[in-house]
Amino acid sequence: MKTAIFLSAMFGTLASCGLWAQFCDDMDCHYNCGESVSLDDSGCLSNEDGRQSVLFHGDDNQDYSLVFSPGADCNCQNDCADIGLYSEGRHCYYLVDRAVARSFRFQQEYCQSNNCPSQSVLGNRTATLSQA
Repeated sequence: MKTAIFLSAMFGTLASCGLWAQFCDDMDCHYNCGESVSLDDSGCLSNEDGRQSVLFHGDDNQDYSLVFSPGADCNCQNDCADIGLYSEGRHCYYLVDRAVARSFRFQQEYCQSNNCPSQSVLGNRTATLSQA
């Protein structure tokens, strides 16, 4: 009985691993990539300014969006990228042609309208991903 409970708990955890992201310093998602963060965590990532790409890895068939904020505390949205990953593996997303951001957050919905005052942005776009 204990084995069945352990296996059930273990497989339940594995099934909900989801999708993860690492911010990297180069455009190819190889150099100085940070810690993996779960896309299910909607918290503010405030130490990723200056990064050039995001490496996505894991397995999840849910739509997410990456919200860009010019301030360090995710205070508003000045750009957003809808990210839908429907294949396993590693995918690299380029940040260099997006609005300048000092903080980011993930959300489990499509992009909403930008809401930063006096913003100069490139606008909402669908993410272009490459196999990493």
